[in-house]
Amino acid sequence: MQYRDYQDAFEAQEATWEVVWAQSTLMLSMLFLPLAVAAFTAQAASGEHAGRNWQRMAANRLEGVMVVGKLLHALQAALFTALILVGEITATGLLLGFDAADLARYLPRVVPVTLAVWAIEVLVMWLGVVLESFAAMMTTVFLITVTGLALSLAAPALAAIDPMGLLTLACSSYSPRDIASPGSVLTASVVCLAWVGILALALCAGVRRRS
Repeated sequence: MQYRDYQDAFEAQEATWEVVWAQSTLMLSMLFLPLAVAAFTAQAASGEHAGRNWQRMAANRLEGVMVVGKLLHALQAALFTALILVGEITATGLLLGFDAADLARYLPRVVPVTLAVWAIEVLVMWLGVVLESFAAMMTTVFLITVTGLALSLAAPALAAIDPMGLLTLACSSYSPRDIASPGSVLTASVVCLAWVGILALALCAGVRRRS
């Protein structure tokens, strides 16, 4: 709707896909999608405690296999989430009459978006080992999200130090002109992957302590 209202101005700037991408992902990546991903992951994590799964896996020395399995499942869910997000933006652009041939330049964004969702999932998985209740996990996640949101609004570059704000960085919502930039895609991917590594190590440490 916003693109339609200012279509002449956007077309004069040769701005098409990047405008829809940035406007579609800004609030979604800053608040709604991270919380939705966190809630999905927290629900599964609280179920692990209800079924005493960690204790049973530890008793059989299978906690390492369980962690690997959970990480791979989270990656799969992250990829599906990224594909749905990009698919919705693609459909919107096509309905607005954008050239489908131009879309290929933006598709590499699937990689950092997948990694950003994965990092959020691993963060909540780690919290799920430290905290037992769904309410405690979501309260912690909400506080992290609100704090990160305030920091990113004050200085967008700070999104890189907030795991719950990685989706905004991955989508390049603050920098629409950089959405198709290979350098921006690579930088966001490296930052998100680094967070996945850090949080995966924290998850493993938390599992060992609980075991």
